[in-house]
Amino acid sequence: MKKKDRIKIGAYSPISTFDEEHIRLLAEAGVDYAIFRIDATDPIPEEYHEKLVKWFEKYGVEFSVHYDKCEFVYKGATMPDLTKKDDMFFKDSPAFVSYCYADEPGIIHFDMLGAEVRKFYKAFPDKDVFINLLPMYSSTEQLAKGPYGSEIKYFDEGDNVYQHYLDAFVDKVPTRHICVDIYPCKRKPKADCPEMFPAEYEPFTYDRYLRSIEMVADKCRESGREFYACIQACSWGKGVREITAPELRWQAYTMLSFGATALFYYVFASRKRHTGCMLNERGEPTKLFYGSKKMCAGLTKLSDIYMEYKNVGAFTIGYDPEKTAYLYLANPYDIKKFGIISDIESNTPLLVGCFEKREGAGKAFMIVNQQDWAEALDSVVKMKISGKVTKYCDGEAEESEGRNGVYEFNIAQGDGVFVTVE
Repeated sequence: MKKKDRIKIGAYSPISTFDEEHIRLLAEAGVDYAIFRIDATDPIPEEYHEKLVKWFEKYGVEFSVHYDKCEFVYKGATMPDLTKKDDMFFKDSPAFVSYCYADEPGIIHFDMLGAEVRKFYKAFPDKDVFINLLPMYSSTEQLAKGPYGSEIKYFDEGDNVYQHYLDAFVDKVPTRHICVDIYPCKRKPKADCPEMFPAEYEPFTYDRYLRSIEMVADKCRESGREFYACIQACSWGKGVREITAPELRWQAYTMLSFGATALFYYVFASRKRHTGCMLNERGEPTKLFYGSKKMCAGLTKLSDIYMEYKNVGAFTIGYDPEKTAYLYLANPYDIKKFGIISDIESNTPLLVGCFEKREGAGKAFMIVNQQDWAEALDSVVKMKISGKVTKYCDGEAEESEGRNGVYEFNIAQGDGVFVTVE
């Protein structure tokens, strides 16, 4: 059995063909938690149900099942009786850990979801429920009615509207986590050659990226729930760019800086409208696949030490409303209150996530290079630190010696370093 308290790496719609090789590749990429849909747009034939379960078990991948008919909140369908074996052929599998009730529900669905979640926990107290929420950049209509309210675009209706959405979910739906998808890697056509779009484009970052994360992380701390996040692993439209391995790492370490304990790729394997995935349309690994494999190996090594700490907030260095709008935080953590670091110097913008030990004394922080993707620049960071310093790069521990209490960190673009201070 896998540890419950770990950094989970998951994938939404993880496979595009129903064979053992896809599950093996899922595990090889570092994914240990898959969300697969039984009767969705690309339905899984019934004859593969039992086989998939056995393959997930074989390769050590936990799974959450999402029945399309369970999106009753959108379509008025009748919920299956989850206590019946016929409706849950996977019920007795040790790899079955969670049941996915809805993706991106609206406020009008929360009462029904709350009732169903309570029934599920009563029947299966050792299992979890997975519900993924709409992002901050949804419209008011979407937040009220769900994704079918209108087309999802980057509307940015404002903090108060989204805060009401989060508050209503926590008030009505008793999940053990809050999960949301936030996809920051955007693109726009170059001014001098728009006719070549999207072959020629300029990358840019969604300008409320960190604020979106901050709102969810703050609500998780307030409600005592775990923070889960779906991160971008492909393109699905002209305004959304295909990502590189460094951009995948950047999203992962950024989320971890706010205390995330589970990351889900959207999506893993190429589908009709998803490109640049970890598996291409022929089911073959891409550069992003191998980037995931390397990143996940490091996160697995880091997991035990990371889970000893709880996130207390984050702050940024180098925020500029015109040049680095994506770094905006409404409630940055007070570096003086944190107490162990000061006199920070950096040649690039930074995100610093602050942590305290869950038990006993000790603090930690995550530094993430937040240089905009239009410019490739590694971070050279100097800071004064009070205490015994151990840094973790790709999960490998290294005790650091500073000079007169000043330590230097070199961080590649998009990378992160976790530092413990005793």
